Amino acid sequence: MPPKRKIKLAKEAAEAKGSEDDAQTEIRNDASGSIRLVPRPSGLTAEDIQAALSRYQHRISQLTESKTGSQLQELDDWRLNELPKLVKSRKPAHIEKSELERLMEWKLARGKFRPTLPALIAQNTPVKVKSSTQEAFSSLSNIKSSTPSYQSFRTLLKSLCGALKGVGPATGSLLLSISDDRVPFMSDEAYIWIMYADQGTKKKDIKYTEKGYLDYAVRMWEAAENAGTSPAELEQVAWVLGWEWISGIELAPTSKSLDGEPEAGDEQDDSSGDITDKPKKSKRQKR
Repeated sequence: MPPKRKIKLAKEAAEAKGSEDDAQTEIRNDASGSIRLVPRPSGLTAEDIQAALSRYQHRISQLTESKTGSQLQELDDWRLNELPKLVKSRKPAHIEKSELERLMEWKLARGKFRPTLPALIAQNTPVKVKSSTQEAFSSLSNIKSSTPSYQSFRTLLKSLCGALKGVGPATGSLLLSISDDRVPFMSDEAYIWIMYADQGTKKKDIKYTEKGYLDYAVRMWEAAENAGTSPAELEQVAWVLGWEWISGIELAPTSKSLDGEPEAGDEQDDSSGDITDKPKKSKRQKR
C-alpha cells in the first residue's frame, strides 16, 4: 500500500476512534445519577427489551452527532425500514451492488470504522452481487424452521461469503438479515454483550470467523426464543446494551451475586452445538 494511502487510512481511523470516544462519554453522562444497569443475557426480560428499544434511536442520534458529516441517522432508517421491504418485493429477492455499498457505509458508521472494507466491496460486479444474494436468500427461504439448522445455515453463509469480496461472516449476516429476521446481524457491540456479559468480561476478542459467528448466532437464537422476540430485533437491543456496557455503565448483578454467591468469573463456554469444524485462517480477515 502506498505511504500516502496508509497515512490517510490511519487518519480516518483515528478520527473515527475520537468520535466513538465522544459518544461513549455522552452515554456515561446520560447514565450518571440514575440507577439503571445493563441487564445480562440470562436475565433479560420483556421490560428490558422494550426499554432498550426505546433508547435505540437516541443512541443512534448520539453516534451521528459525534461524527462530523455522518449520515448514520438516515442510513439507519433506510437499512431498518426501507431496504427490507424493497428487497422482499423483488421476485426473486436480491440486493443490488449500490445497496451493498450503502450497507457497508451503514455498518461502518454504526460500528467500528474499518477503512479497507469499502474498497474491497467496490471490487464486486453488479451481476455477482445480485446472483450471490439471490441464491443465498432463496436457500434461506427454503429453511422452514423458526431457528435455522446449524449445518444448513452454515453452508449458505459460507457460500455467500466465499462469493463476494469484502464479505465475511459479519457482513454476510447483515445481508441475510435484510431478507429474514431469523438471522441476527453480528455487530461488535451485540457480540460483546451476548457472548461476555453473563461472565462480566467485556475485554474479549471478537471472532470474525464462520465458527465465531455461528457461536454468536446460537446464543442470539436462544436468547430471542427465551425473551419472545425475533433475532433481528434482539440485535438492536444487544447493540444498545453492548454500547452502554462498553461506555462504562455497570452490569446488573447476577442472581448468584444477589444471593451472596461468587459470580462465574470470565470462563467462556465456547461450544456451538454440533458445529465442530474450524474454518481455515486467512491472512486478511473479512468482516
